[in-house]
Amino acid sequence: MNNRFWLTLATCAIVIFTAQWQTRGAVLQSPDGSPSHRFEEIADGVYFATGTGAMTTMSNNLVIINDDHVMLVDSSVTPAAARGLVEGIKTLTDKPIKYVFNTHYHFDHAHGNQIFGDDVEIIGHEFVRSMLLTDVLAQRTNQSFTAGIPAQVEALRARVAGTTDAAERSRLEAQLVIQEAHGVAVQETRPTPPNVTYRDSLTLVKGGARCSCTSLGGGTLAATRWCSCRKNASCSPATSLWGVLGRVVCPTWAMAMSRSGPRRLTVSDRSISM
Repeated sequence: MNNRFWLTLATCAIVIFTAQWQTRGAVLQSPDGSPSHRFEEIADGVYFATGTGAMTTMSNNLVIINDDHVMLVDSSVTPAAARGLVEGIKTLTDKPIKYVFNTHYHFDHAHGNQIFGDDVEIIGHEFVRSMLLTDVLAQRTNQSFTAGIPAQVEALRARVAGTTDAAERSRLEAQLVIQEAHGVAVQETRPTPPNVTYRDSLTLVKGGARCSCTSLGGGTLAATRWCSCRKNASCSPATSLWGVLGRVVCPTWAMAMSRSGPRRLTVSDRSISM
């Protein structure tokens, strides 16, 4: 009887661990339980992930599904948003996330790192690691977006109370729920640095994908790294450019970034804001 109890308990633990695979913490998507991300397949096994608006996600992501694992570019704005992203990836594949690339240390790109276990390689420039080991939560970049959340919540509450239009109230109440949930999610954040770093360049070849990261210099800037990923040795849209100036050109796509403009990925005749 006692042995059967412990066997049942162990089996349940294995089932739970398998269901959660490489993530830490309670699974949480959007406040209303709807999907937090949508996924557009832009090449075979390569997906462009954007927020649905059901919760605060901010930055977009690239998902690369290889033979036996998944690569992910950036880990989102909070642990909650990262868990929502991972839950969405599970609708695409049951393969585990093994590699996460941090483009830079800013909160909207790296504050989901903490949900990944030690079996996941989080890859970033050594500058990214050094910054995430400091008190980045108190830095101006993070504070400019998070310090105002309580006031934003109160303002939304006031607008809900003050409107007499039913449709407007419904819309504001939905915004309020999302913003309140984001305020809670921000409090959970524990900045977690990459566990694999590079100084000048790094190349990772896994499961038919080749990812190369190169420093462009200017270490005092947050976005000074260039990383590209190609799948099956062909030019793939799964490339991101993080730099002050630069351009990557392939036969069917191109992406560029400047300090004053957004990143933009062009695939064939389509253009996707990043």
